[in-house]
Formats: sequence, C-alpha cells, structure tokens
Amino acid sequence: MAETNPKGEKPLLSWSVETLRITTFMRTTVEIPPKELWKMITGDEPEQVIEQPRTGETRLEGSFENGRLLLITTPEVVEWRLVPVVQDDSVENEIPTIGGFLENLTAFQDLGRKWLSSNYYSEASRLAFGLVLLNPVDSLSDGYSLMSNYLHDVKINTNNISDFFYQINRQRVSKVNNIQLNRLSKWTVVALRNLNFILTNLTNPNIVREDVVGHAFRLELDINTVPDKNVLLNHSNLNSIFDELVDLAKEIAEKGDIS
Repeated sequence: MAETNPKGEKPLLSWSVETLRITTFMRTTVEIPPKELWKMITGDEPEQVIEQPRTGETRLEGSFENGRLLLITTPEVVEWRLVPVVQDDSVENEIPTIGGFLENLTAFQDLGRKWLSSNYYSEASRLAFGLVLLNPVDSLSDGYSLMSNYLHDVKINTNNISDFFYQINRQRVSKVNNIQLNRLSKWTVVALRNLNFILTNLTNPNIVREDVVGHAFRLELDINTVPDKNVLLNHSNLNSIFDELVDLAKEIAEKGDIS
C-alpha cells in the first residue's frame, strides 16, 4: 500500500508510473527519418508505423522495458513517450501502469540522453519532461489524506469532499544556464470504474451498472523550459538541462508542492 508520509524513508518507491514523456520543440523545421532514429536509439525495428503525409506526422511504436514506447515526430516536434501495456486479461481492479517509478525512470532517462546526444538532433527552442505518477489507495478519503501530506499550503477536509483538483506552476531558474523553468504540477485522486452496459446500438450504449473498483492518488508533472525566442538549446548543454528537469520532477514527487 502507499506511503502515508512523503517524509518517510523512501517515498519515491511508493509511486508507480503511468506515463513518461520527453518533448523537444525544434528551433527550425527539420526532417528527421523516424525509422532510422528509432533503430539508432532502441537498436531494434519499430513494431508499428503510422504516417500522416498531410500533417507530416509519423508515429512509431514498439516494446521497451516494461511498457510500450512511442515516437511521435512532426516538422516542429519530436516526442518520446512510454506508456503501459494494456492486455485483454489485465486485472480489472488495477489502474494500468508501467511499474515502479524509479526503476522505469532510469531506462527512459538513458533513452532521452541518447536522443539528445544523437546526430539526428538539431537546435531546439524548448525541452519538456512530463510524467504521470499513481499511488494506489483504499478509498477516496485515503487519497485526499495522502494528498494533504504533499500540498503543504492547502488544508483539505478529507472526509467531506470529492472532485478536488489542485494545479500550480512554481518557476525556478535553471542552474545550468540561468533560463526560467516551469514546474507545473497537477494533483488529484482518481477512481477506476467498471462499466457494464447493453449495446443496443453502436452510438448509444445503455449503461446498466457502474462499479468503483479502485482509487489512486495521481500526480501529473510537466517540467519544461519557458518559451523564449532567444533561448538556444544545443548539444553543449541539453543533456544537463534534461537531467535538471528530471531531478526537479523527482523532487516534487518526493517532497510535494514546494517553492
């Protein structure tokens, strides 16, 4: 079960990860061969490739560590995303995750560093590291109780609320190159529901029963460099900035909403 105190011995171990993401906003329009990039970074061929010539978007997918790796490219953006493997025989009362946060972060961070150091990379204007973390709890009240340990400036009545959502951006100055960094965090408690319905027609199914089978304390983070046309991110500092974004995300996951 989840840690009940973020100041515990090893609070980062209580989180499971639902999604990991690194997004690079290119400074100029570039044409990156997605299949070559995928093979160079992963050492394997993608299992699925979807191309949209009209928009210039390409989406590649394949197995990676404990999840499914996605590479999404457009002329302006390159994004790597790690998501859970959803199988037909998945446990019905569990929210799908990739697994433990720290064990999956290491492999994904290595992948991100390899991409940012590659010959396919050119100058970027922005870099973002995003993730969604989950901490299973027994009830909605338990979720809000756990959340209150992380939101130090918010008083939560854990026994008489629902649908509570807290979002805040606390900027910091980068220790690498003194640029502004966004630290956007979103905090909530989610419920996993099983829906039973009668399919009378494809557009209007009849829901006959809705069961709540699980809850989780959810943290979504987007740690990124602020938009600035004068900022140039290149090989000389990009991995250091990426590592800094990852460290800031880990700090919030461990210590909560801090300045």
